[in-house]
Amino acid sequence: MFYHCSHYKRMIANDILAKISPNRGKVVGLPLKDFFNMAIQGGHNGKVQEQEYEAFRRSVLGYQPATFEEIKQMFRNHNSKPSSLPKTALRVLQLDDIEDDTERLTRRERYVYYGSNQDNVSVYVSTVLCNIEGIKAYKDWYSLPLAFKKQFRKDIARTLKTHAFQELDRMQGRITPKELQKLYNKLTNPTRKQYDKLVDHRKCLLKLFDAVCYEDLRGSRTPALR
Repeated sequence: MFYHCSHYKRMIANDILAKISPNRGKVVGLPLKDFFNMAIQGGHNGKVQEQEYEAFRRSVLGYQPATFEEIKQMFRNHNSKPSSLPKTALRVLQLDDIEDDTERLTRRERYVYYGSNQDNVSVYVSTVLCNIEGIKAYKDWYSLPLAFKKQFRKDIARTLKTHAFQELDRMQGRITPKELQKLYNKLTNPTRKQYDKLVDHRKCLLKLFDAVCYEDLRGSRTPALR
């Protein structure tokens, strides 16, 4: 990962020390204006390594406390709708209450896959929620049996490519079962491979989140350097 690079280690260390030194060892989070400037751009722009550094720096330093009214006031003139954000977050939280493993994972993946395409602030918030749901999806995935995972890869391909699978379904009886299975495999395999890579990426994201927040798999958390 990027933070193993000595150059970025020094940058992060110097940034943290700059925040600690004037405050007698207490870390003062980044100002709300820093969050505002980043959010209205839809996230930090720049090279991937720079984006990773900024994400890690913000994760370690955190932000100064702010009320919802203060945040709403700051964004009120920037074509965003802060009043809708709690409703969006609540809908995402309600996914935790779905007891059926397949339904819960599918709903998480649909949210992550389709996301939100509104103004930059809404897109930023949606991205944060997508990453949270990605971590939760990995936790679900980690605890499920191999047979379930094998079937789910096929199910998620059909969910994300509904129209293409419906076309194949209509071809039954028109070509041999062997030929039809080849077409199903051709449609399913790319999604399966992409999903496996996505699971690996989520595993790395969870490790980074754990390193910053000391969160275990059961969800308990002690904020780091806050």
